[in-house]
Amino acid sequence: MGRQTVISPYVSKYGEIFHEAANEQGLKFRDLVGDGQDAGGACYTRVTLDGGWRMGTYRAFAERKKDIRVVTFAKVEKVIVNAKEDPVQTEGVKVQRFGKTYYYKV
Repeated sequence: MGRQTVISPYVSKYGEIFHEAANEQGLKFRDLVGDGQDAGGACYTRVTLDGGWRMGTYRAFAERKKDIRVVTFAKVEKVIVNAKEDPVQTEGVKVQRFGKTYYYKV
């Protein structure tokens, strides 16, 4: 996957203002990665950084890979799996793009 650096929450002065405002509204501050995922409230987030810049999904996971195809403006309609395998294996996806249907194999 390449180099990825996931940092603990960086707290800026604006983060502190957000934290204070959340507390004033009665929101509990939680850890998004830990037990607080489904509990509601507010939290700082962890991000994937490269040289101090936040990386998007494409850049973090796909940009340097030669065996991946990124298709924009596409809506996945179905993930095709082989349930006979144990564990279940993904075989491909059915995609709608500009009014046409495409099938991509994994």
